[in-house]
Amino acid sequence: MGKASKDKRDIYYRKAKEEGWRARSAFKLLQVDEAFCILDGVRHVVDLCAAPGSWSQVLGKRLDACWHSQPWCTAQGIRLVLLTVRFSTA
Repeated sequence: MGKASKDKRDIYYRKAKEEGWRARSAFKLLQVDEAFCILDGVRHVVDLCAAPGSWSQVLGKRLDACWHSQPWCTAQGIRLVLLTVRFSTA
């Protein structure tokens, strides 16, 4: 017989869980940012992605670290808002 479904999960799934990310897709955003610096100098982001929210999680941690290292950063000037939008099919 084949492996149990738990055994089929790859290394990035396990690594994401160990590091506290919601999903392994967090590593893709981190990889793209490392290669192309897409988040450098970014002050505003609108994340229109769906569950489980790993990209929002990465953006929150990445931009929070950047904001606090900037001279223009003040506690009053930074606001991170995470929204959960639910659509009804009824």
